[in-house]
Amino acid sequence: MSIIRISGLTKKYGAKTVLHNIYFKADKSEKIGLTGKNGSGKTTLFKLILGKEQPDDGFIEIDGGLTFGYFSQFSELDGDECIIDILDREFYRVHELETALGKAEREISECRDERELKALVNNQMALFSEMDMLDGWNYKYKIATVLSKLNFSEEHRRLPVAQLSGGWRNRASLALLLIKEPDVILLDEPTNFLDADGVEWLAEWIKKSPATVIAVSHDRCFLDGVTSKIAEIENNRIYEYSGGYSAFIRQKKLKSKDIERDFVHEEELLIMEENAIKDRAELQKQLKNAKGGRGKLEKKMTGITKNITPLPAETIVTSLYQGATSRTRY
Repeated sequence: MSIIRISGLTKKYGAKTVLHNIYFKADKSEKIGLTGKNGSGKTTLFKLILGKEQPDDGFIEIDGGLTFGYFSQFSELDGDECIIDILDREFYRVHELETALGKAEREISECRDERELKALVNNQMALFSEMDMLDGWNYKYKIATVLSKLNFSEEHRRLPVAQLSGGWRNRASLALLLIKEPDVILLDEPTNFLDADGVEWLAEWIKKSPATVIAVSHDRCFLDGVTSKIAEIENNRIYEYSGGYSAFIRQKKLKSKDIERDFVHEEELLIMEENAIKDRAELQKQLKNAKGGRGKLEKKMTGITKNITPLPAETIVTSLYQGATSRTRY
């Protein structure tokens, strides 16, 4: 079931068209690789999905109630807090439950009224249930795991974010996104600053996550490991290919061969048409100048016209265009 639906979308910046009449969808829990040349519109598409930009035409439909996470190559994290404190704050509800459970335990130990005690125990059980649902007992382990897998040293964990280098700020931003666990995750080159172990762990995290993930990456192995579909932006449009990046490359090569064959066929038709026109012109010239044997020349002219029917130029141009754009597209 698709949770993001884009139909007939066009986006321009002044006179420059970045995306034209695109159709795209993302299903629940789907893992999509987004590729295309630099400047093709990948970041623009992310901004449109996030509502940071508005289309000039067409529309974007997004299911209500979804939470979004966006990782950019340029971290916006700043300030005097360290990454541990930033991540810890994300578990504010867990901290509220811890406080409430402590209070409930004290009240139960001091209560002497049976009816009141029963109500206090029921309240405590409800708090336990919510804590279990949030997996709140393990929040410190979650934070430690994410920071360890992203190779944070104890020093980097305790430094104010403002004092971290650009690369470490990027890691901090990624750590925050993973801790938040949003419904939709948009990743723009998340592996650039990770070592091999970090990339492998991130790929496993994404595969296990119930989130819908759309990832831009130049790391082909990473895309191969996590994606079930590749969406390529080319010539202002989106073309979709099933499978990972390797499957995308194979399919694109086959498409290119099909287009090349179509082009060769159309060139042959053009040559046939040109030859037919030359033959008719020559025969017409001969007919005009012929003093005898005119019937024989007319018969030959009829044979040429009957056997070769030239294609209109508009048909040939249209066919060439369709062949050049015959990609799988939603």
